[in-house]
Amino acid sequence: IFPGWTGCNTLLQNDIPGMCNISYLPIIDASPTEYDTVFTVLEKSLQIADALKQEQVVVVFDQAIYSKAQQIRWSIERFSDRIVLCLGAFHTSLTMLACIGKRFRS
Repeated sequence: IFPGWTGCNTLLQNDIPGMCNISYLPIIDASPTEYDTVFTVLEKSLQIADALKQEQVVVVFDQAIYSKAQQIRWSIERFSDRIVLCLGAFHTSLTMLACIGKRFRS
């Protein structure tokens, strides 16, 4: 019988990775629905990726901001090459439920 998830990983892994440092990013004091603000978030994301020597970065937005970010991403090549945009889990679930509702509507 294996112990919980952490215990199982400890038994199966020879190399235990070092500790991670997780922290909050700085606050951008501007309206999140403005294109300039979304552009700033995408720029900062690339700066963070560069500092971490990452080729690409994943950025998650809610539905209203996602559409603006996608428009900016499509129009600027360095963004489209390096930024992967994801719709947040809440809005993804809402979209799925809307699809189910339309499919089985009576």
